[in-house]
Amino acid sequence: MKKVRKSQFLRWLNFTIALFLSWQLFDSQDAIAQTINSDVTQIPLEHRLELVQDLENRELLTPTQAQQQRDYYSQIPDRSTPKLLQRVGGIFTLSNVIWIFSSILLVFSLGGLFSLYLWPLLRSIPALVYEIIAYLTGFGIVIGGYWLQAPLGEYIAFPGCLGFIGLWSLSNYLHRKTLQPLYKKLGTNGYSVGCLVMALLWSAIALLYESTAIGFITIIALEAYLGFFIAAQPGIYLLGFTSRSLLPRAVLSSLILLVFYITIRLTVIDLPYFSIFAPGVLFVGTFVYFLGLLIWSSKWYSREKSEYAILQPITILSGAIALYLGTVGHIPQLQGIGGTFFFLYVIEKYFELPWSQKTIVWATLGLSTLLFTSAWIMKQYPEYFLFI
Repeated sequence: MKKVRKSQFLRWLNFTIALFLSWQLFDSQDAIAQTINSDVTQIPLEHRLELVQDLENRELLTPTQAQQQRDYYSQIPDRSTPKLLQRVGGIFTLSNVIWIFSSILLVFSLGGLFSLYLWPLLRSIPALVYEIIAYLTGFGIVIGGYWLQAPLGEYIAFPGCLGFIGLWSLSNYLHRKTLQPLYKKLGTNGYSVGCLVMALLWSAIALLYESTAIGFITIIALEAYLGFFIAAQPGIYLLGFTSRSLLPRAVLSSLILLVFYITIRLTVIDLPYFSIFAPGVLFVGTFVYFLGLLIWSSKWYSREKSEYAILQPITILSGAIALYLGTVGHIPQLQGIGGTFFFLYVIEKYFELPWSQKTIVWATLGLSTLLFTSAWIMKQYPEYFLFI
């Protein structure tokens, strides 16, 4: 236990020192920028000489004038911005080192006093009180931003919305003995219920602020409730669906959302608050729909041959419609995502072909030709692909 505490102390100590050094580096750079005059001395000497040479080459200066100008610039001190090593060297002065470490000692001494005297008192307060205070703070941040001038209110409300994720996790942790049996009885889990709660709560906040950013994360929460799953680990990004049974639900629900929003987009119908959720539906909804189709139509996923046979024309037709409507209706999300997943679908079908040992060389040649052609098409038509 002592070794763990010691390692944690050193980790936070290093982190704190790094913060102070970063601040000092920025502060020294800002100070240099303020002290430099706006005259020619802030231009490096080499750049001044290059400018004189260019004027001489274009016969705007005579050789005599150019030489006089070089001599003049050479006599003026070079006050241009110092190099990175000079900036860093300016940090490690005696006064700065003392100031940094005295500040670090002050922080840790205050933390020690807090753990000795205040922490025992805070631990005696029931966790339910902290939970109530946390929820009141969260709702206060979200609602309080409404009376601030735009766009400041939205900037405050957005992190407040994300804070509800932590509040939901806190509630599930504090009341796990009560909630877990309830989730099990309802045939669900805290993650799915939380996604639904976030979708409903964030949708109300998005309408209150008329914010497309909050509307975007609302659609993400809705798709997560329907079965879409995304996670990030160091060096790894996971995209998919939480279970096989939820994949069709997520795909069909995304299709319904897309049909509704694309129909409204391509017609003259004017719905209030339509634009709030449109970016989320057109991007996240399209992504989830085509990702689900790509997985669903795979030979290694479909358990029945009839299902596999039906999904192939549906996937191809979906890709063609997405490219057409994206082009005609000027919907770049359909163009980019539809084109990207249609390309991935072609690659997937190529690997599904029953290649034998004798034809593996031809298969490799065909794959290289396909990839080469695809790369050329992506360069020529980047609007039809995602992240190109």
